[in-house]
Amino acid sequence: MKVVAVSKQFAFIIFLSLLFSGTCIGHSLTGMTGLLNIPSADMQPDGTLIFGVSYLDKHHAAVMHSYNRYDVLAYYANLTFLPFLELGFRNSGPINRPGQSFQVDRMVSARVRLLKESEKIPAFVIGGHDIVTSVSKGNQFFGTLYAVATKHFITNEHNVGLTIGYAFDAMPHNQFDGFLAGIAVAPSHIPELALILEHDSNVINLGGQLCLFQHIELLGALQDLKDFSGSFALKIFL
Repeated sequence: MKVVAVSKQFAFIIFLSLLFSGTCIGHSLTGMTGLLNIPSADMQPDGTLIFGVSYLDKHHAAVMHSYNRYDVLAYYANLTFLPFLELGFRNSGPINRPGQSFQVDRMVSARVRLLKESEKIPAFVIGGHDIVTSVSKGNQFFGTLYAVATKHFITNEHNVGLTIGYAFDAMPHNQFDGFLAGIAVAPSHIPELALILEHDSNVINLGGQLCLFQHIELLGALQDLKDFSGSFALKIFL
């Protein structure tokens, strides 16, 4: 009986090690690497492919103008195929809008890391959303042009990541406009879980990210500390 009990405990430990394995570089509601809603200067490993879907509360998808009474569902894919470059595509549309005719927003995003984080300097990234639409002067709802820096500090109990940046008023419609800031805290005994507090230039958001089996990422956020938005993503290492 003792052997069976020990075997069950050992199997449970193995299960937990598979369920929670390794630290996680999370993605944001935009579908690109970041905190909850804002970008960070973290980068995914070279050759990382991510597929996912985000649910955006209607109060924070109001940039879709005539659809601002409806929640939004956004499907996305992004690829980090160089250590310093991430490209993404997102398709967003309103949920439960009456009628057959509605406009879908297609968004191309890009991020370039100019500085890699070291012991003394933070990582530094520039990027943008809806960049192709801005050039072609098509419909654009989630435009952003930003610069952001991130620095991590490891203690005995926590891995703390500090992010600060600025989103420029450079697009016809800007999702972010002004200073961005956020803090992510991952407990040392659960490095796959990050608790996050951020300011996205408009409101304060509180939530977290969770990585499972190294390939599944879950994100939940209370935007403006009251409206729920969330995301589910599958991560593949090529």
